[in-house]
Amino acid sequence: MRGQFMQAVAYASTLLTRREVFAYRDEALQNWTLPGGVEEAQATVLAKLRVALDYARSSNAYYAGVFASVGFDPLTMRGLEEISVLPIMTKDDIRRHRSDFEACESMNSHRVEITTGGSTGQPLKFSMSRDDYLRSVGIQMAGWHLAGYVLGDRVAVFGGASIAERDVVPWRVSPSDLALNRRQFSAADMDDDRVGQYWDYIERWRPAYLRGYPTAIAELCRHRPAARSRQYRPQAVLTTSEMLTESDRHIIETTLGAPVFDGWGLNDGGASAYECTEHVGMHVDMTRAYVETVDDAGRSVWDMPGRVVVTSLTNKAFPFVRYDTGDMGVLTWRDCKCGRTGLMLTQILGRSNDTLKLGDARISPSSTTVLFGRLEHLRRYHIVQDAPLHITVTFDTEESFDKRASEEAVTRSFVSRCPAVSIAFVYAALPLPTDGSKWRSVVVLDSARR
Repeated sequence: MRGQFMQAVAYASTLLTRREVFAYRDEALQNWTLPGGVEEAQATVLAKLRVALDYARSSNAYYAGVFASVGFDPLTMRGLEEISVLPIMTKDDIRRHRSDFEACESMNSHRVEITTGGSTGQPLKFSMSRDDYLRSVGIQMAGWHLAGYVLGDRVAVFGGASIAERDVVPWRVSPSDLALNRRQFSAADMDDDRVGQYWDYIERWRPAYLRGYPTAIAELCRHRPAARSRQYRPQAVLTTSEMLTESDRHIIETTLGAPVFDGWGLNDGGASAYECTEHVGMHVDMTRAYVETVDDAGRSVWDMPGRVVVTSLTNKAFPFVRYDTGDMGVLTWRDCKCGRTGLMLTQILGRSNDTLKLGDARISPSSTTVLFGRLEHLRRYHIVQDAPLHITVTFDTEESFDKRASEEAVTRSFVSRCPAVSIAFVYAALPLPTDGSKWRSVVVLDSARR
């Protein structure tokens, strides 16, 4: 009865504050089960792509110039492959033409401003139109539905907390958390004491789902106190934000006795994909973004590894066109045994960053992105742990970057976790790999593991 009551509370709360998400959830679910199969899925996304690209051209001078330079008219597109004439856009392109994107933002007063943490080592500030933001919430609900989630089920979330400050209480409960039956745990601080506190709470509260960074949940499983009862078993584990390794999947599923459902996505571009019960890949949402993999020449490729690029379909505040995500992956059009159809991400070869271990403190790579994403005028960053208690931080910055304030913020953050840590700061250009290899913004050398 309590479960049904909380589902009713979560439904009513969402209905009152952002009722549109239910329609967006249903649209995403229906789009995965189109009766015409792959052919209808391709035709549907092509129609959306024409409209989105025409809006990008009319609202953003940068895109207008790019389209004109290659003679591209989105309204005459007859096939998805025709988008290949457009160049791949990078974060550096956005920075060089920032004024054009800001002009587009100014036309959308009801927008949500976002800063990516920069798992590629490149933080980025951008905006989402309100409609696009609400779609992201609805699509996430649709993706979780593939794992059996019902709005109002108990969810323990690991991640999203900055390493800038250590929480007095190891979990956060806001009014929205109460309404949605959710608890948020900091993935930034996973020392033995904190992990023990987490297990105390989890085994009392008994969430139906654990969600968060795979490195954080794997650490939670690896350091489960031996005296803990093994009776708690969630319905499923939902991983996100980092590349899920087979070793992390194994330790999570073995320890918790529950299946892992992986997810992939990014708000800068609006792409997302979710694993189903077949566990043979992730179903790509095509109501909010068009996702491609491309070869070195920028041509779309399928059923083979390529760079993942995305084009937003609904973000009118900040359109992304053929935006380089920094990931490598394999995409294929196919019908799935689960009954869904369309585009599937069968393999993600994304960034594989290391977890810093400084004394007793374990800091996941996704946690560091929150801190570095707050530093103004930072192009890229790179962290190398080269000794047990020493890290080197390399900054690639713009001229207006505040060195003193930024170094103090980073030092204060890491020292709060490990007082004995020493940090060296280096300023240098950090070009991204051009050979298709994975960029790693956090690296732990063998010399630091002894």
